[in-house]
Amino acid sequence: MNTLIFLLCFVCWNFPAAYLHSTPPNFTNNWSDQWFQQKLDHFSNTTETWNQSYTLNAEYYDFNGTVFLMIEAVQEEIMESYFHRLWLEEYCKIFDAFCIRLTHRYYGASRPTIDISTENLKFLTIDQALGDIEEFIVRITSELRFFELSKWVLFGMDYTGMLAALSRVNIPNLVHAVVASSTPLLVKVDFEDYNKQIENIIQKHDPECVERIKDANQIVNALLQTQSGVEILESKFNFCDGISPNNLKDKGALFSRLAFIWSAIVQYEDLLQDLSIASSCGTMKNDAFERSIDRYAVIVNKFNTMHNIPCTSCNYIADINGARKTSWDADIAKFGYRQWFYQMCTEIGLLFSSNHENLIFHDYLPVAFYVDMCKDIFGQQFNLNTITRGVSQTNLMLANLQANGDRMIFVQGTDDPWSVLEINYVNLLNDNVAVIINGGTHCSDMFPPRPTDSTSLNEARLLIIQNLNRLLA
Repeated sequence: MNTLIFLLCFVCWNFPAAYLHSTPPNFTNNWSDQWFQQKLDHFSNTTETWNQSYTLNAEYYDFNGTVFLMIEAVQEEIMESYFHRLWLEEYCKIFDAFCIRLTHRYYGASRPTIDISTENLKFLTIDQALGDIEEFIVRITSELRFFELSKWVLFGMDYTGMLAALSRVNIPNLVHAVVASSTPLLVKVDFEDYNKQIENIIQKHDPECVERIKDANQIVNALLQTQSGVEILESKFNFCDGISPNNLKDKGALFSRLAFIWSAIVQYEDLLQDLSIASSCGTMKNDAFERSIDRYAVIVNKFNTMHNIPCTSCNYIADINGARKTSWDADIAKFGYRQWFYQMCTEIGLLFSSNHENLIFHDYLPVAFYVDMCKDIFGQQFNLNTITRGVSQTNLMLANLQANGDRMIFVQGTDDPWSVLEINYVNLLNDNVAVIINGGTHCSDMFPPRPTDSTSLNEARLLIIQNLNRLLA
């Protein structure tokens, strides 16, 4: 245990209660890094443990018994960015709460095993993550006695919002309420609806743009059929590795990259202000460029430059070999990509397919492409049946959440492609609240307030505060 935490616990155990209402120690006022000795396997008799990363901030805490716990499953670089830390901090200021950010196993600095080989990733499951949350709350409460009568509110975004909500259902005696942003309440193997939503959102902004993107994707597909066409694409898109003409796997790798770029433009428009839907569509309609492939290349290369990506990855074998790296020092591990894809291949699904000719990416991304990736990266046993079974088990948990979950605030933007998995599944009969942000993007409520925020976003923040006040009363 960290020495400073031990000293704080010693004070709590040995001084009268009145003394506990003094100013919290300084070490908790700056998101200080801490380590928690966590169980490796919550469902066996093993005594093996590992150090789970978390940070604390008690700058605003007035010993009112409110603890806000944020569950995070992101890379270390993003964990220090404003749209997580400051989002939680804003609520801690308002509610005089003790702030904690707990890093999900296998992400960031929370490294339970020596590497992320397929064998070691067997401990990366939803149930193990839920066990981590329960163990953390129980032990921290027992060690810091002024938390004994506290009301714990869990915060999460996307997948971690799901974990927060499941924790409320599984351990209602420990978790008082939940705020979940852009959180799916249903999972599926084939998540073609995601790319349909990408298209619908762009269509709402600029119908002509959708047709331009479709046409450009058709041209890319045609160029992939011949060596001369591949060479044109290589020169325009700055490929990392050579690809073979008419190679279906390389074709899938390229279109998954292009789909990723458009999904980032739509899903994170609040972050990518220099590559917004409006500016990207402006480029796609700019007739100063003679060919649509040149317009497309401007967007791809601009995206790569903005994110310090040296080239466009589209060689399937190279991508698979990169995803097979198991060292924590590999970029694929640091950014959490291998870990998240493992979860998709075992319990989450949500494979971003495009199976029909009339879609923005036509039928260039069949779900079988992603299933093959699961098998090629982790082993042949990670097939469609494995994914389907895992998704079914996850949906059983989510069905229980929908039926029995209460005291939960779900926040969703209408321009979030994930919204199809949440808005229609919130049970409003059990003291749950659905806060809808008109025009809101993915987790748009998580950004600190800005002058450019929409009226709907500002109203959503007020609704969250009002409902938290009600639930904490």
